[in-house]
Amino acid sequence: MRNIYFLLCLLISLTLSSCNVDIQSEARDEIVEINLGTALKNIRKSIPLSEVAEEINYIKLETSEECIIEKIEKLVRFKDWVFISNKSQFFQFDTSGHFIRAFGSIGKGPGEYIRIADFAINAKAGQLSVYDNELSKIINYSLEGDFLNEFQIESYPSLIAFDSQGNLNASWVLPMFFYNENYAINSYDDNGKVSQKMLNRSDEDITEKNVGYIPSTSRTRFQFFNDTLSYWEINYPFICRIAEGRIIPRYKITNNFEPEIGDLNSSQIQEDKYVFSDLIESSRFIFLTKGLYQKDVYHVLYDKVNKTVNAFQVQHENPGTRLNAGFINDLDGGYPFLPLGLISRDQAYGIFLPFEMKNLLSDKTFSAVKIKDKDKNADFIQLIEASNTEDNPIVMIVKLKSI
Repeated sequence: MRNIYFLLCLLISLTLSSCNVDIQSEARDEIVEINLGTALKNIRKSIPLSEVAEEINYIKLETSEECIIEKIEKLVRFKDWVFISNKSQFFQFDTSGHFIRAFGSIGKGPGEYIRIADFAINAKAGQLSVYDNELSKIINYSLEGDFLNEFQIESYPSLIAFDSQGNLNASWVLPMFFYNENYAINSYDDNGKVSQKMLNRSDEDITEKNVGYIPSTSRTRFQFFNDTLSYWEINYPFICRIAEGRIIPRYKITNNFEPEIGDLNSSQIQEDKYVFSDLIESSRFIFLTKGLYQKDVYHVLYDKVNKTVNAFQVQHENPGTRLNAGFINDLDGGYPFLPLGLISRDQAYGIFLPFEMKNLLSDKTFSAVKIKDKDKNADFIQLIEASNTEDNPIVMIVKLKSI
């Protein structure tokens, strides 16, 4: 870890001097700084959803014996379908929330899985891949749920994603890249063979002797931006683009915030200084979460147009009130919104349970929110009142302001 900055500086100089990749609407020779220290100095009590969003819609997922959803780990909308997974379930709905089918089943045979770590859709081939990190394999299905084939994948990556050319990419977080010849990213061909390795991190001094003692960073993200695959990892101070086999740093995360040390020792402060997670990028905004010494958690919002960075804090003292868990929903008075991922360039999704919202309807803080659209508020309340405690989650689709 201590040599990561040297590695990245080398990568920057190499890619920016030799790369001719045209990333839409982005300056190729500019790395934009996002200062977490500035965000933590510009803390706001709350941020209304109308500052970042224009519209909100809902998908009420059908509930039946065939599709009782324990938890949503990942959601992807593709064409007229919504695909949802957690660690042991994989479902397909239409965009109105009607259940279509479950994919595969639990087991160790062909087309079966034990533990779903991730899934990705290959838009070019019209199929999807499920990554089982228990059996260490990629399972390929048609979009209609038919099992196609599978192949083994080595050394337990964390996530998978397809690029616009239809190549499967897999990422390894610290320290697991040690088992992938110290490369953080692999690209695979149609037969499951490694076609390219990217982001060599061998100078971070991970060895066979110490690899078992280094905690996994565990959080990484692939995301499309302007048809280009982006890569980010917790504790990794760059948001990068992946184009033509090159890693191109686009945003640099810095931090000059120095709070009072208190009872924390210097090693804890150094370890936590650059910790951030849950990064999501739209055309105009970058959302991320900053953990400050593993105690306080802040949402950070970077506006690319105004070049401003702000933060507001997530409070945990009163678990019965969740209004401060995201942007205050002043569009229709609904559930506070926190983006969990993108379903298009400028559409983000969030998830909540109907019975949680029913509890909030009587909350005084909730009723004090100034609502932009009274008719939308009436529609939302009708949606919630028609729900019960056994219902599957409701998906919020928020149209974000764009450039």
